[in-house]
Amino acid sequence: MQLRINLRNAVGQAHAGARYTLVMGTHERPGIVPATGLLAHEIPAGVTTAQLRVWVPANEAPLAQPTFIWTLALGALDAVTGIGGVQGRLRGLGHYHAEISGEDTLTYRTAVRGFQRSQNITANGEADSTTRQQLTQSYGS
Repeated sequence: MQLRINLRNAVGQAHAGARYTLVMGTHERPGIVPATGLLAHEIPAGVTTAQLRVWVPANEAPLAQPTFIWTLALGALDAVTGIGGVQGRLRGLGHYHAEISGEDTLTYRTAVRGFQRSQNITANGEADSTTRQQLTQSYGS
């Protein structure tokens, strides 16, 4: 299984160039956030939580303490055929910033439209078969 997370600021810009450390069990993975903002790491067998530490801003003197620390619960996503599965993948790709509720809300439809625009497919806010297929391809599952 692979952890995929998109690191973006409040206005949607990637935290490109920021230092990070991902700790999964006894495995520590330091790195630099790529221009896309997308981090992808294999999850070691049996690991159910991780901690992601990010040092921002990237262009200033190194900071002793991370700017952000997130504890992540690792597990499988709902199927992409359901709203919760679409929300989870949109969140992982940086398009959805609300709770994974499984509910069809305005925030959800706005996120779907944003993803559709980013993929150059019809932006109607509905997770139709074309959108779900592209979402699965972009997310990796």
